[in-house]
Amino acid sequence: MSQDALVSVIIPTFNRVELLLRALDSVLRQTVPVKEIWVIDDASTHPVEQAVRALAATSGAGWICYHRMEVNAGQGACRNSGMQLVSGEWVAFLDDDDWWLSNHVEELQKAGVDGTAAVIGLAEIRPEGSARGTKTWGPTSSQMQQAARMLFFINYVLPSASMFRRGPLLALGGIDAAPELRRAEDWDLALRGMQSGWLFACTNKITVIYTEPVRLTREKRHSTYLAVMHCLARHHDYPAASLQDRRLSLCHHAVKTVLDGQALGLPRFWAPLELARQSSHGSWQAAALALLAKAIAFSPVWLAALLLRILKQQAASLDAQITAVLSPQDPQPAGAPPASANRELLTPAP
Repeated sequence: MSQDALVSVIIPTFNRVELLLRALDSVLRQTVPVKEIWVIDDASTHPVEQAVRALAATSGAGWICYHRMEVNAGQGACRNSGMQLVSGEWVAFLDDDDWWLSNHVEELQKAGVDGTAAVIGLAEIRPEGSARGTKTWGPTSSQMQQAARMLFFINYVLPSASMFRRGPLLALGGIDAAPELRRAEDWDLALRGMQSGWLFACTNKITVIYTEPVRLTREKRHSTYLAVMHCLARHHDYPAASLQDRRLSLCHHAVKTVLDGQALGLPRFWAPLELARQSSHGSWQAAALALLAKAIAFSPVWLAALLLRILKQQAASLDAQITAVLSPQDPQPAGAPPASANRELLTPAP
């Protein structure tokens, strides 16, 4: 560890020792050394502590630290605990199933100019067990020109690929670990940061490998959609996006949540559209879609099937509208510009 190191790393983990060791190894291989690594164990039943301490001993990396949560509380709570323990100027998060390329910290530090509160990196999305990525996570150059507005449509701030200045992060209150936000607390953090005036920067290189589950169950996807709905509803007055933008994004995510809930046979599966209606300041579209979803629940089978088809058509229409908003003139991620463009600043809208 260098005495001049600026970055503290927080890695939440739960019962994934082998993946955790891969993540730790990727941090130890950085071209720019980090100040410390805190592994936050979310009350695992597997021998996480022994593995971490063994790695610290064999690698000579005495700055690998371990903390165990008293109860299983989720990634958000783990990251908050880590924030109270670290001492670096910058905080970098890494999920235990992801890993960094060796230049990750170096590239993010280059982009972290004076005044910057957060640096967003680019990640290669790689299906679990695959040796090749399928797509890139991160904003495109065109999206970055309206970064604050785009953030209400899509979460381009991946925790494993991002770095935050510790002072502003703590001043914001850290991560909101409310149960309803679980799986969407990172999006909530980005929206709060943007609204508080954070200056965001973005690298132009892929420096992270993000592991995507091969099979995402409908139940897990539904819970993620539902958390996103609660996140967006909390920010229904987000000033960087127009009322029309906010209504579109709320309806889009609500319909996806409703369709999964209906397929799962959940009671009151239409509730996310009611939440969208309440959060969108009288949107007739949200109200009409909520009525349509309710009608599916209480109609005879033949009529419910017809109404469900209509709802799916509406979902396709919303998908097309979202694509039109997000689709840049240049379909490449922000890493596509020439190497001379080493960063672009993302500034919150007034």
